[in-house]
Amino acid sequence: MGYKISIELVANSGVYIRCNDTTILIDGIYGKNPCFTQPTKEMGKSVLGIKSKYTNVDYILFTHRHVDHFSGMFLEKYLINNKVKKVFIPESSLNEKESDAFNTNIYGKTVQELNIPFGEELQESLGGNNSFTCFRSVHMGGKQYNNIIHYTYILTLEGKNFLFAGDADTIEENLIPSSGPLKFEAAFVNVLFFQNKKGEKLFDEVLKPISAVIYHLPFEADDITGLRKLANRQLVKRQHKSYEIVLFQNEEQILFF
Repeated sequence: MGYKISIELVANSGVYIRCNDTTILIDGIYGKNPCFTQPTKEMGKSVLGIKSKYTNVDYILFTHRHVDHFSGMFLEKYLINNKVKKVFIPESSLNEKESDAFNTNIYGKTVQELNIPFGEELQESLGGNNSFTCFRSVHMGGKQYNNIIHYTYILTLEGKNFLFAGDADTIEENLIPSSGPLKFEAAFVNVLFFQNKKGEKLFDEVLKPISAVIYHLPFEADDITGLRKLANRQLVKRQHKSYEIVLFQNEEQILFF
């Protein structure tokens, strides 16, 4: 069987996507957070301009500017040392230290800062028969995260739809574009979303993907909070579901579509 799309785990919620000749990186250039896996050596090489599999990624996307998803310092180095077609980055939230004071303006049209109101969306080409739809979503965790500017991405690659929810909360508006529900090849969510009863209902009644992919998990040696055990319990608990459940948690793990 010939696969056109590969999605590789960089670490945490960082994913590296290849679709024919197009490469895409989502939340893959991030900083240090003690609860998750630190920046990987392979990504570090590309940031410094040393040849690696992550060199010269075509399109770089970020769901939000929390340090375990984004690093302004590392992104700046990456852009100096690599050829990139376009970067899409959320506007910095007020008093958001995680933004690393990244200066979007000095990169011209290469970097687009996103300021999309709730209820609206952005659609962009990713080259060839590929595109994404991006819309504002609420970060999980309650009122303390109300000021976080967060986006959900739906990538359409060779006619297949892939949802990347980042840290989106368990509400339907966080997952469905204004055009209405889509047929998803795979939906990528974190384990706190997946284990939530509302999250389960959304998978069963709204998303209905072929595959539910649990990501934003630390590698085994870095799991000090037990997130991997929580994910494994959910895998056993929901083994009867109509969708396949995949734990996306090991370095350089690759899914093919």
